[in-house]
Amino acid sequence: MADMKMNNGEKNYRKNPEQNSYGRTGQQEVHRNIDVKNYVDEAEKVIKALIERKSKKNMISTSKLRNLLSMSSDIYNEILMEKGSSLSKTIEAKICYMRVRFYYEAGREESVKAFLNEADAFEQIKKIEGSREKFFFFHHYLESLVAFHRYYVEKND
Repeated sequence: MADMKMNNGEKNYRKNPEQNSYGRTGQQEVHRNIDVKNYVDEAEKVIKALIERKSKKNMISTSKLRNLLSMSSDIYNEILMEKGSSLSKTIEAKICYMRVRFYYEAGREESVKAFLNEADAFEQIKKIEGSREKFFFFHHYLESLVAFHRYYVEKND
């Protein structure tokens, strides 16, 4: 094991000096400045970045990606039935649960984790903050990711 000194004098034991503080290699935290003017371009950049880093067979599968979109679509359809610019407590709870499910799916499969981290999905969900418009924006961003995945990644998942 590599033995490295940390700034505070404590030892940090890692198997690989390239590992981050969570012991993972190759997982850099990505923060995307996404807005209504650039979300389509950012979605395309996400898929292209994933293709560059991984072979296409290690890419998130179409079925996994569609399952993530399905969670968002169910909430989207419920929001369409509601009036007003803010979301009900029930919808906010469903958005929180969707975030939990995204973390769960990311924990189960490395390709899902890489996808959600590259897309900055967890931070984008947090930015919804009870706003109907912000949820619609998030959902459209997720749809864009699915579209570019379909366009750039082989269709035989």
